[in-house]
Amino acid sequence: MIGRFHIAHSTEAELDIQPSQSLHESVREELRRRIASGAYSLSPIPSTAMLSEEFGVSSITVKRALRGLFKRTEN
Repeated sequence: MIGRFHIAHSTEAELDIQPSQSLHESVREELRRRIASGAYSLSPIPSTAMLSEEFGVSSITVKRALRGLFKRTEN
């Protein structure tokens, strides 16, 4: 799927889905941007279910994004 999804949440961010990225990669990059900007500095990262609803993707997609995010930070 290619396009732009508006995320109706406190950060008012948009999820950019690039032709060269899978959906979980796009979610991972948005989460990475939020962490880097300090969006989650005062509270933990929302649950998989909450992120799934927010991004309009399956919980499996969110889990893959989180797994990829944590693998990148461990290396």
